[in-house]
Amino acid sequence: VYLYIKDDTVEIRDAAHLWGLEVMDTEDTLKAEVGERLARICEIGPAGENLVKIAGIVNDYKDIAGRAGLGAVMGSKRLKAIVVRGSKNVPLADAAKVKEIGRWVADTLQENHWTFHNFGTGMGLDGYTKFGGMAVRNYEGGPFEGAGEISAEALVEKGYRIKMEACWACSVRCKKVVKLEQPYQVDPKYGGPEFESIAAMGSDCGIGDLAAVSKANERCNALGMDTISFGATVAWAMDLRRRGIVPEAEVDGVPLEFGSVRALLAAAEAIAHRRGLGDVLAEGSARAAEKLGGKELLTTVKGLEIAMHDPRQRTEFGKQVRISYATSPSGGDHMNSNLPSRSARNTVGMCFFLKYDDPKLIDIVNAVTGWGMTTAELTEIGERSLTLARLFNIREGFGEDDDRLPTQVMKPHVSGVLSKVRLDPDDLAEQVRLYYAARGWSERGVPLPGTLESPSTRSSYGFVPLREEDLELIRRWLLEPHVKRWWDDGVKAPYPDAEIDDYKAAIQGEDPTYRYLAWIDGRRAGMLQHYRIADSPEYAAALALGEDAIGVDLFIGEADLVGHGHGPAMLRQFLRD
Repeated sequence: VYLYIKDDTVEIRDAAHLWGLEVMDTEDTLKAEVGERLARICEIGPAGENLVKIAGIVNDYKDIAGRAGLGAVMGSKRLKAIVVRGSKNVPLADAAKVKEIGRWVADTLQENHWTFHNFGTGMGLDGYTKFGGMAVRNYEGGPFEGAGEISAEALVEKGYRIKMEACWACSVRCKKVVKLEQPYQVDPKYGGPEFESIAAMGSDCGIGDLAAVSKANERCNALGMDTISFGATVAWAMDLRRRGIVPEAEVDGVPLEFGSVRALLAAAEAIAHRRGLGDVLAEGSARAAEKLGGKELLTTVKGLEIAMHDPRQRTEFGKQVRISYATSPSGGDHMNSNLPSRSARNTVGMCFFLKYDDPKLIDIVNAVTGWGMTTAELTEIGERSLTLARLFNIREGFGEDDDRLPTQVMKPHVSGVLSKVRLDPDDLAEQVRLYYAARGWSERGVPLPGTLESPSTRSSYGFVPLREEDLELIRRWLLEPHVKRWWDDGVKAPYPDAEIDDYKAAIQGEDPTYRYLAWIDGRRAGMLQHYRIADSPEYAAALALGEDAIGVDLFIGEADLVGHGHGPAMLRQFLRD
């Protein structure tokens, strides 16, 4: 099926006629079918349909949410595409301010973004490889002799790049568009390779042929695959063959050998369509290693192939990359940043390549929303996002042992300036612990209670003595199914009249139990009571507690406030206060 959204109308439509189509055919067919030239479409290609774990979600032919297998998630739901057409205006709190910021971006292009505007990513690879910055032959390292031949500058010099394009309304225009007729046909609708794609399908596979890398980039976009994980998985498989672990490794009859353009292009088709060894590699290198061996050669963190910036490089950026790869919640992802400021950018959907400082970013958010947010509040949002992702990972079974780099990238390079540089596991573990401490997590990476109850994550709770005028509200809450289920113990009858009588007695001073109306964010939300266990003989006998023991009971009456963690937080605050 595909999902069609037009303004307030949502439809689920048949997509049987689209199943099996590549990205361009899918998008063109859907635009014609819905009669909306300006519709925006997210779709999967054959890789997503075939549940390839390195499949991505593509939009506008060439822009892909590639990392971590999101295309396979859509494929598992048999969802081919999401088509959206909106005709309503987007309300802006301060339209004049938004225009002013847009003009500022354009006016400072020469100062801040000129290099990106001219070349995009992938510049200066000759220099980058000399100090060990880019992945080479499954991260064995050393300078890559063909780096200059696959750089962004070479795309221009060879005449492959025909123009630069932009995300909507962006004046930086940092995205390459490549067109080739020979030796391969490369359709410009599929864009062109950026640094990660150049390195993953170039130097990491030992390939210095820019035309072949451009063709592989086109095929990955058409098939709907992450170029980083694809290139890294192919490079790993090439290493298996080279080292004799899988000496017969081949795809569609082509041996998987470093430097083989035929192998690279054949692998794209074999993996996307799950043919032969491609069916195993379609699971990604970490899962493939369970069947083929070669785990010691993997370049994965949390099962995800790391990006193409070598963490062994002796630069400040190298230090950042080491921690980013190790602690990123989704695995070895260089864009899923572990710093609050960059996490905040992810949260608001802001490009990392735009050189906005935090005050400028705040101006943008407030001009659009009118929220009046401060820089500190935006940083808190970034912190909260990182902690929430950490809690999700802990629930799914990930822990401190997963915040490590693979052995393959801890070893010295085989040659070059880093041939005697070995990353120390203990040093990396200490850096990870320091990162935990900065996030407010324990030494084992578990968020501490104080972090979970920071000002940005804690609601405002209050407790006031119960009054008779509150009893009708209490009665209504007691009859709510989620309260009655626990509060009606079948002892005091009739329910809830007996409870209301007890509460009235406490209000009048005839019952030693203290009862409070509990508030959440200024809203009456529930009831809390506390009492000496000794004043309830049946409890005292059953629990065998001392005379000074205190009991505290709480229910949240408003159903929409249940399940958000308010109960434990309210109890902690009440006991603390």
